[in-house]
Amino acid sequence: MENAVGFLRRNLMVPMPRAESLDALTRMLLGRCQGLASRGHYRKEGTIGGLFEQEKAAMLALPGVSFDPVRWEIRHADTTGIVTVDGVRYLAGARYHNMGVHVGLRAFDVEIRSVDGTTIVRLGRVHGRSAATVSDPASILPVVARKPRSWRESPLRADFPEAVRDALDVMDDRERGLLLRDITASSQANGFMATIRACRTIIESGREPASTAIDQTAGRIAQGDDEPHGPDLTRYDRFMKEAHI
Repeated sequence: MENAVGFLRRNLMVPMPRAESLDALTRMLLGRCQGLASRGHYRKEGTIGGLFEQEKAAMLALPGVSFDPVRWEIRHADTTGIVTVDGVRYLAGARYHNMGVHVGLRAFDVEIRSVDGTTIVRLGRVHGRSAATVSDPASILPVVARKPRSWRESPLRADFPEAVRDALDVMDDRERGLLLRDITASSQANGFMATIRACRTIIESGREPASTAIDQTAGRIAQGDDEPHGPDLTRYDRFMKEAHI
């Protein structure tokens, strides 16, 4: 066993790996493991990966339910609906202020549930202390849409691109509430990031951010279309010129 640990340390950890996040480190180590699997076994015929496949065929089937490496704790949200875990603040939501919640700690995310087991929000886990509050913009949107006067004091405001933020700042409460409701609806269908990118594209092009335009543009962005204004027809002009030549 100790020899195997030494083998992995020498082959995976030398030189010491460096990565921007635990996800990146996991991908890096997995890639190195796959490289080792392609090598021939030092004693048996065949590659390490091929021998492993033979062993897997002789193993019992895995359980139907995957193992969830999580630690659950009971925490008390403060007056603003924030739960503090290991020195990091996670926003459950204002409606859960001064209430007990269940917090599930995983390697890469934190899941907050109400006492009846309903998932409130899942947030990326931050390791080490952080002054910023970790929140999910999509979970805050409905609250701000119902109370558009709270927009300027909302932590959500900082998550918006400057063009969209400025447009919302100058709107009256009714207009702001309508646009935030449209953004909320589109976020639920297309994702928050795709929706605010769509809003920025529409506003910067001088158009009105109507609900249909937001939803259609966000849908194209969510599907990986980097040309939300439509296809670049100049490529066909170039093709016709070349064909004519």
